[in-house]
Amino acid sequence: MSELIWYGIDDPCAWMRREAEENEVIIIALSSPEDYKVRFIGHSEKSIFRALHGYIEKLHPKPENREEENYGGWINELYQRGLSPRIAWIGSCLKEDLSRVKAEYIRLYKEQGCELLNKYSQ
Repeated sequence: MSELIWYGIDDPCAWMRREAEENEVIIIALSSPEDYKVRFIGHSEKSIFRALHGYIEKLHPKPENREEENYGGWINELYQRGLSPRIAWIGSCLKEDLSRVKAEYIRLYKEQGCELLNKYSQ
């Protein structure tokens, strides 16, 4: 995997505000701001900036959604220490290919030793 460029919620980067094209989904990785280890693979049909805000807004997960519970707890723990996750654009795909492509990214990152919090990576 190539070296990723990580951004935080406070980075005023125009690149983060690039909107997904029609029928495109952006695949993102969330990492720890301390060691940059990838912890979650997500997606957005909008922009990276909106994706990061969207994942952060889910800080109080519903118990029935284990994926939100896992990454929500991790994000909460970061915020309690005054930190926020970093985000990187790792790919994109057509909406109809999202499940397959996202599962492939999860598999690839797990093979690289990442301890992902995604529901289907447990």
